[in-house]
Amino acid sequence: MFHLKRVLRSLAVLFLVVPTGIYASSWSCERNEHIREVVIEYTGSGPVPCRVVYSKPTEKMETLLLWTSETLEGYCEEKAKAFIDRLEAWQWACVDASEMVSSYRQSFNQYMEKSKKEKSAFSDSDMAIMESANHALASNMPEPGIKVGEKAPDFVLKNAFGESVSLSDKLKQGPVVLVFYRGAWCPFCNMHLHVLQESLPEIQKLGAQLITVTPQTPDKSVEQFKKKGYVFEVLSDLDSKVMKDYNLYFELPADLVEVYKNHGLDIEAFNGEGRAVLPIPGSFVIDSDGIVRAMHADTDYKSRMEPSAIVNALRIIQKEQ
Repeated sequence: MFHLKRVLRSLAVLFLVVPTGIYASSWSCERNEHIREVVIEYTGSGPVPCRVVYSKPTEKMETLLLWTSETLEGYCEEKAKAFIDRLEAWQWACVDASEMVSSYRQSFNQYMEKSKKEKSAFSDSDMAIMESANHALASNMPEPGIKVGEKAPDFVLKNAFGESVSLSDKLKQGPVVLVFYRGAWCPFCNMHLHVLQESLPEIQKLGAQLITVTPQTPDKSVEQFKKKGYVFEVLSDLDSKVMKDYNLYFELPADLVEVYKNHGLDIEAFNGEGRAVLPIPGSFVIDSDGIVRAMHADTDYKSRMEPSAIVNALRIIQKEQ
């Protein structure tokens, strides 16, 4: 188990080449049923290089890079604050995301800082295979996930205890936060699920339920329940149909599966024989009519939807009722 943890940390360090940095600060803004998020990212170990990114999780728009600085300390902070001031002048209600609910970004920062101190377990050839697979996925699926405004496909899946769970039945009780994750072996998934669990009281206060979907077998989910103490639904998509319906499904290339196995990570041991498949991590806020109101899906598996964005989307839905 210790070796597997070291392997997963090595994976984290390797994929720092993907444009996801260390998150410094973030703000979530809401106005007229729309959400804006502004984030400062540090792409090195200090306050520079830095960048300011801007996203609209309730709209069909990609994340925008607003400003960057390679050497000027304080530049990104100044630009971000001025932009927030401008949004507020335009009647956007902005709050520091850390003041709302638990932050995935903070957990991510801590994990990545620790990972940087550990030596990679992978050879140069291993890294080349992983980088090739990552770039191929980003090229083949540039816009993963169903989009805002679309009808969420219905499904019936078994939970960790063998009980059938229907999305349409859950929606009769109110909005649903639907999160796809890779498996219990994935540290970034566990970080995201942890902050979602911490944010669950706020999610439930807004009349919503949290449902998660994974390709792993129910016995692995039971183990995860016992270890993590989750109090939300964890459903197993054993034929991959739901992942496909939500445009998140992909198959791991054989050479990558072999690299993982050689380092103690057997995906089929979690998913079942012949199932070297995963979802692109995706989160969807679905209203009681079954319409996607906010979403996040990214081929960079470290990038996840912040609980603050989820809560803001649920607040908008509640205002309409």
